[in-house]
Amino acid sequence: MKKQITLYEKDLPNISIHINANINKDGGLQIEGIDTGENVEKIWGDWDYEYYINTDKENKNKLIKQLKNKGFKVSNDMELLRYLKQHYAVNEAYTEIKSLLTKENIEFKIFTWA
Repeated sequence: MKKQITLYEKDLPNISIHINANINKDGGLQIEGIDTGENVEKIWGDWDYEYYINTDKENKNKLIKQLKNKGFKVSNDMELLRYLKQHYAVNEAYTEIKSLLTKENIEFKIFTWA
């Protein structure tokens, strides 16, 4: 079973935005987004803009533990994905999750491509 959840989707005539959270094959957390369309091309010079946040398994597990210690019902990967969906299902999901990881002192890597 693939562990993935859609955080945000919006399809408009000039832009489409899709942001997902998943547990990658190594057990880490990945937030992946892609914006496509005419507006993206005007800004970035290409029709799509991709962006990712990646944590390794150890840091994902650290985040689960810290959220659980704060009283959230987060004990495993699927509960973490549901937590993210419940609290970050907005256009700013990528930025807000990046802020959460920084605040919780969770190591992560970012990647963008236009």
